[in-house]
Amino acid sequence: MNGNKPTRIILAATLTLASTLAFAQYNPQYGPPPQGQWDDAHWGNGPQGYGEYYQEQGRPNFGARRGYATGYEMGVSDRRTGHSYRPTHLDEFKHVPDPPPGISHDEFKHFYREAFLRGYQRGYGH
Repeated sequence: MNGNKPTRIILAATLTLASTLAFAQYNPQYGPPPQGQWDDAHWGNGPQGYGEYYQEQGRPNFGARRGYATGYEMGVSDRRTGHSYRPTHLDEFKHVPDPPPGISHDEFKHFYREAFLRGYQRGYGH
């Protein structure tokens, strides 16, 4: 049985890498999905707690979804590492990512930042 240990370790590492890559590909925190995949099939119904603030009808609000998800993750991270409550000081708030095709940068930026603050607040626990 010990002869299989290296094989099990390699298999576990391969599965972990594959799941991490799949998560990163479609998670708003890591950027937009690959070209042509800005649809609900890959973004689901929005990040955890998103529906409490945003009720989408028809087209998803990608700026709000991405901002909320990024803010939530940054809030959780800051709380976990002992940082003070500082959502507007973070680069992820200041530097808004490029919007998907067909959405104006100003509109995307507005929804992204508003949702980032709400997501951060929830993630931080305020």
